[in-house]
Amino acid sequence: MVEGKNYDLAVLQNASRREDSVTINDKRGMITDRNGIVLADSKSTYDLIFDAKLLLSQTVETRQETKEFLNEKLNITNSYLDEVFIEQPNNNYVIIGEGYSYSEMKEVKEAIDNYQLIGVFYREDYERVYPYPTLASDVIGFLNSDFRGLYGIESTYDDYLKGDIGRIYGTIDEDNMMEVQEVQAVNGADVMLTLDYTIQKYINEAIDNYLLEDVAKKIHVIVMNPNNGEIYGMANWPDFNLENPYDIVSYVSDDEYLKMETKEKTEFLVRLWKNENIADTYEPGSTFKPVTFSTALEENAVDSEATYTCNGGVQVADRYITCWKAGGHGEQTMTEALENSCNVAFIEMGQAIGRDLFDQYRSMYGFGAQVGIDLEGEESARSLVFDAEHLNATELATSSFGQGLKVTPIQLITAFSAVINGGYLFEPHLMKKIYTDEQIIESNNTMLIRQVISEEVSSITRLALGGVVNEGTGSSASIAGYEIGGKTGTAEILPRGNGKYIVSFIGFAPIENPQVVTLVVVDEPVANIVNSRFAAKIFVDVMEDVMPYLHIFKSIEDPEAVGIEETNEDEVISEDEVISEDEEISEDEETSEDVTEPETTSTDE
Repeated sequence: MVEGKNYDLAVLQNASRREDSVTINDKRGMITDRNGIVLADSKSTYDLIFDAKLLLSQTVETRQETKEFLNEKLNITNSYLDEVFIEQPNNNYVIIGEGYSYSEMKEVKEAIDNYQLIGVFYREDYERVYPYPTLASDVIGFLNSDFRGLYGIESTYDDYLKGDIGRIYGTIDEDNMMEVQEVQAVNGADVMLTLDYTIQKYINEAIDNYLLEDVAKKIHVIVMNPNNGEIYGMANWPDFNLENPYDIVSYVSDDEYLKMETKEKTEFLVRLWKNENIADTYEPGSTFKPVTFSTALEENAVDSEATYTCNGGVQVADRYITCWKAGGHGEQTMTEALENSCNVAFIEMGQAIGRDLFDQYRSMYGFGAQVGIDLEGEESARSLVFDAEHLNATELATSSFGQGLKVTPIQLITAFSAVINGGYLFEPHLMKKIYTDEQIIESNNTMLIRQVISEEVSSITRLALGGVVNEGTGSSASIAGYEIGGKTGTAEILPRGNGKYIVSFIGFAPIENPQVVTLVVVDEPVANIVNSRFAAKIFVDVMEDVMPYLHIFKSIEDPEAVGIEETNEDEVISEDEVISEDEEISEDEETSEDVTEPETTSTDE
């Protein structure tokens, strides 16, 4: 190539231009699960830069050797480089290749680093990779074209993950001596999540198993530690692929895609990316009843030994509200009312509590407010619950058994955890720690928001919820050998009478000392008979794997001794259908002016 003094000068000029023109990119930090399994990482790539102006100042032989070397090592054609010479002869910075891996660039990189190649230099960059691209995709999030976080953890902790760029400055003096000053890049910090890869995988597998036999519009699952708010797993189905987040064709037919306008495509993607466990609202139905149950006990509004008589319905103001069981449940204790999910009994509990205290505890449990999870886009649902001013007789009655108000899945599991863990409301979170090789920058310690109920009331409620699974409407969620407590929920999507339901189950184990709580919400399951067994099916599938994994072992040697009885599916189908056909409450009558209810529980619109 270049010989003698001219060679030395060309090398120095090449190095100077390269080092003066190119920044040193920072490496974005990793996102890992609680055990260090990498969920998001940055892989080194290389862009190749061509200095046409410098190379044109060299001999024809030197230019030819450079072109042949690039053709041999990277298959860059001579004709392409000749075009660069012709079209951009004075350009020192022409990108002629992007995204090369280290193995692809190895020999070229060595030649450049050793100043054996004139007129060519490289820029090191990074590509974001997701080893498990559909695992908790709406929790992890992804990056935009500027390599900034978009959605999920990538967005929430972007300032920690992104780091700072560096730069090398080079100058040549009159004696051909080059001085180099370097400002090193600062790599981003790593973020460890409370999320557990294995538990997340169990959730995904349970959803996949469900979809092999059954159909639903959407499915939401959260697995959490009720004693500190750590999220072990969170999934929404349909999910999306983090390596191709803008993909639409995998979800719609070719004809549908061709008919979609740009705005429709954008709206579709926004819905797909939305983490509906924190941003979607739904009517909780009977999964809300433990809140009413515990509130009534805490305030001594009812005697724990009181009995209730259900004849199938009750008159409230000018409305007759029916129980889900035709003919009623007859006489029952408070615990039996929870086991039976009796609407009439819970209406009486709500009336005994009164609207002011009911509203106070609704707020103390976190409904109608953001729970503070470290993800962007959380919905408060403030306008979808009744405050004391609007809790009139009918609203208080329906709210007492979870109808007429809306919650998010994260609100419900957070409140339910307080019901069963001794009464303590913890802030749910996903970040466990942010760290570098040198230090822990930040850690997320357990944050207690408040104690809502006493440990005594929490204990009574836990035992009653165990009865729901062992003796009541939640029997389909029982798991042989384990002490499971929980609550079913069935709510009809507005407008009433359309035959569309959201079914749910929330449960925990073990009953005496809860270590894990799981919420499953199934939106619009398709079947002749719709009830909470659809959600319970996924719950069982998840918990059968999660409990042994968390070292929660069987404590019942003879499961048959528990006396589990299957609940008649026909009885469960309309568990939360409370208005008789003759006296049905319209949507407008059932809600106040300040409480807006969308046409369905989905907030897609």
